[in-house]
Amino acid sequence: MSPDSETIPSEEEIIQALPKSNPQAEELVRRAYRFAEQAHAGQQRDNGTCYFQHPAAVALILAQLELDASTVAAGLLHDVLEDTRVTREELEKEFGEEIARLVDGVTKLSRIPFQSREEHQAESLRKMFLAMAEDVRVILIKLADRLHNMRTLEGLPPERQKKISRETLEIYAPIAHRLGMFGLKWEMEDAAFRYLEPEAYYELVQMVAKKRREREGEVAEAVALLKQKLQEMNIRAEVQGRPKHLFSIYQKMRKGRQFNEIYDLIAVRVIVDTVRDCYAVLGMVHSMWKPIPGRFKDYISIPKSNMYQSLHTTVVGPRGEPLEIQIRTWEMHRIAERGIAAHWLYKEGNKSSREFEEKVAWLRQVMEWLREMKDPHEFMETLKIDLFEDEVFVFTPKGDVKNLPAGATPVDFAFAVHTDLGLHCVGAKVNGRIVPLDYRLQNGEFVEILTAKNATPSQDWLSFVKTSKARSKIRAWLKESQREEGAREGRERLEQEARRLGFEVKEVLGHDKLTEVARRYGMGDAMDLLAAVGFGKVTVAQVLGRIVGPEELEARRRALRPVAGTGPGAGAAAGAGPVAEGEAAGAARLAGKGRAGQLLRWTRRPGAGQAPGLGPGAGPGTGQSGAAGPERAQAEAAGRSVVVAGVDNLLVRFAHCCNPVPGDAIVGYVTRGRGVSIHRADCAVLRDVPDSSARRIAVEWRSGILPASFPVEIEIEAIDRVNLLANVMNAIAEGETNIEAVQAYSTKSHYAYVSLVVDIRDIAHLENVLERVRRVSGVLSVSRAVHRRGRLLRAR
Repeated sequence: MSPDSETIPSEEEIIQALPKSNPQAEELVRRAYRFAEQAHAGQQRDNGTCYFQHPAAVALILAQLELDASTVAAGLLHDVLEDTRVTREELEKEFGEEIARLVDGVTKLSRIPFQSREEHQAESLRKMFLAMAEDVRVILIKLADRLHNMRTLEGLPPERQKKISRETLEIYAPIAHRLGMFGLKWEMEDAAFRYLEPEAYYELVQMVAKKRREREGEVAEAVALLKQKLQEMNIRAEVQGRPKHLFSIYQKMRKGRQFNEIYDLIAVRVIVDTVRDCYAVLGMVHSMWKPIPGRFKDYISIPKSNMYQSLHTTVVGPRGEPLEIQIRTWEMHRIAERGIAAHWLYKEGNKSSREFEEKVAWLRQVMEWLREMKDPHEFMETLKIDLFEDEVFVFTPKGDVKNLPAGATPVDFAFAVHTDLGLHCVGAKVNGRIVPLDYRLQNGEFVEILTAKNATPSQDWLSFVKTSKARSKIRAWLKESQREEGAREGRERLEQEARRLGFEVKEVLGHDKLTEVARRYGMGDAMDLLAAVGFGKVTVAQVLGRIVGPEELEARRRALRPVAGTGPGAGAAAGAGPVAEGEAAGAARLAGKGRAGQLLRWTRRPGAGQAPGLGPGAGPGTGQSGAAGPERAQAEAAGRSVVVAGVDNLLVRFAHCCNPVPGDAIVGYVTRGRGVSIHRADCAVLRDVPDSSARRIAVEWRSGILPASFPVEIEIEAIDRVNLLANVMNAIAEGETNIEAVQAYSTKSHYAYVSLVVDIRDIAHLENVLERVRRVSGVLSVSRAVHRRGRLLRAR
C-alpha cells in the first residue's frame, strides 16, 4: 500500500489485488470502475489531479486489505452521490441495494450547515457509526478514503493540510487503532505528524536514520542467531527486523524521554505457525538472552480489545543493548496488520457469527453513548477519551478478565461488569483489601465490588472515572435523579396551593391535565412540567392558571384574601376616590377591556396639582413654577439633596437610568456640559467606568432636611383581570404616594406587565410601597426597575 500521487490504479491492478477472486466478483468491480470513471469524467481534485484517481486508489487500498468485491466496488463509487449527478435510485438500479447502502453510508455531509467545528465532527461521526452498526464495511471504506487523502495532501494550502491532519490524528487514527488496523494507523499518524510538526518530523527522521544505522549490525546479529536456533529446534518461522514508526517515537519524547533512552527503534518479529510454537520461541529467547523485568506482555492469553494478539518481551541483546522481540502466528500477524478487515471474509455468509459480533462490540457500544449524549461537545470529549487511552487488565472474583483504560477505577470496573453494579457501588476490594473508589487499578489485580441496595452514584464520581460507559451512565442517573427530586418538589407546591384555594387536588392536578399543560409549554410529559415547577422555571400560578383559567384562579385568591379599596365605597374611605374615578380608573378600564398585546400609557398632566387624598404634592413639577420646568425642578431638588465632595453651587441632577433615593449608596459622574450626574453605586451604566477615573467623584446625601420625594420606577407582573390597574394604583395611593406615570401591557396568555413612576421619600418608603403592591390580588412579582435608561421616566 505504498502512496502514489501521480498514477491512476488500473482495472487489472485492482482485480489482481482482490482476495478469492471469481468471475462474478471481477465483473462487478469492472462495472463499478467504468461507471465511476465516466461519472467523474472531467473533474479535478483540490490538488489539481484527476478526480478519478482518488476513488480508484481507495478501491485498491480496500482490495489490498482483502475485502470483498462489494466493498471494493463501493470504494470505487463512494463519491458519486456527493460529487456527481448520479442519484441513489440510479446507483441501486445499476449495482443493487447493498452497494447503494454502502456508498450512502460514506457520503460526506458537506450540504448540512453545522454550528461549530466540533459539532461538525460529532455529527459526521454519528452518521458514520450509525451506518457502521449495520455494516462494518462502511467505516473501512471511510478509513481507506482518509488514508488516500493523507497521501495526497501535498498540493493543498498549509491551513487545510493542518486541519485535515489534526482531524486524522484525533479521530481516524484512533479508530483504526481500535479496529486493530495498525498498518493504516501508523501511516496516517506519520503523515499527520509530518504536516502538523514539519520541523520536529524532519529532525526526527534524521535522528532515527542515524540511530538505526548504529543498531542495524546488532539487529542483524540477533536475527541470525534466532534463525540458527529456530532451525535447531525444527520450528518453521520467519524472522524480521521491524522499525518503529516516527509518531510513536515522538509521543515518547513528548512524555519526557530523551531520544537516546528510546532503545526500541527497531524490534525483531518472529512469525510462526502455531500458538504452541509462540510459547516455545519465547522460552528459547529467554534462554538465549536475559529478559528485562516488567517488559513481558502476553497478548495471546489476554488479547487487546482491538483483536491484537502477540507475545512481547524485551531482553538484553547480543551486544548488551535492550532489544524488543514480538512473537506471533501468521494469523495473528494478518489480524495485526489488517485488524477487523481480516475477519470480513469470515463474516460473509454467516451474518450471526458470534465471534465477529464480539470483536466489534466496542463499535456497537458507541450507539448507546449516542442515545445518552445529545450534546456534540460531550460526545466528542467522551469519544476522544475512550479512543486514546491505553489499557489495564484486571480480574473479577470469578477470574474473568476485564480490560479498562489506564487509570481506571473500581467504579469503572463496576460499570464494565454491569450497570446495576455500578449504580449501587459503595466500596471495593482489590486483592482482598478495601480501597477507595478513586483508586487507580493496576494490571493483574483482582477486584471485588461492594454494594448496598439503597446506594446511588455521587456527582464526585465524574471527577475520577475514566471509561465512557461509566461517565455516561452516571450522568444519565444524576439527570434523572435531579428530575425526580424537582418533580416531587413541584408536585408538593402545586398540591399545597390547590388545597389552599379549595380545589380538589385529584381533579385539578390529574395526569392528563398536567400533560396537556406540559405540551403547551413544549415539554415532553407531566414529569418535565412538575420538575420545571420544582426548579422554579415555571410558577405555581402559571400552571394552575392554565388548568382552571386565570379568572377562576383570581376569584379563589380574592375570596381568601380581600384587598382594601376594592369594595363599594372603599376608594373614598382610602382617600383614593379621585384616582379610582379619575384618569387612572379610565386607564384601568381601558386595560381591562383592551385587546391582548395592547400597550397603555398614562402620565399625570404636568402642573395639574395633587389629587385630594393622595398625600403631599411634592413630585417633580408639583408646587413649582410652570416656567421652571421639570428638568430645572429636578436639578434644584438634586442640588438640595446631595453634597459633591464638599463643594457647593455645582449643577447636580439624578440619573434616570437608576433613580437613586436617600439610603442608596451613590456616586457622582462629571458629564460634558450638564454638571454632575448622581447614580446608584451599582448602576450598570457606570460599570465600565474605572474607580480611578477622574470623572468619578465622591458624593453623599446631605444631612438634615431633604426634598420630599424622588421619582422611582417600579415593575409589576400579574395575572390580567378587570380593575387590576385600579387596585394597584389604589394600593400605592393608600401609602400616601404620588403616581407620576403608568405603562401597562397585557398578553394573550392573560398576564399583565405594569411599569409605574412613583414619588418616593427614601428606601424605607420604597419598601413599604412594594409590600403594598405585593398584597394586591393577582400580583405575581413587583420590584424596583434598576440598571435601565429611564424608559418610562424619559417617556414623561
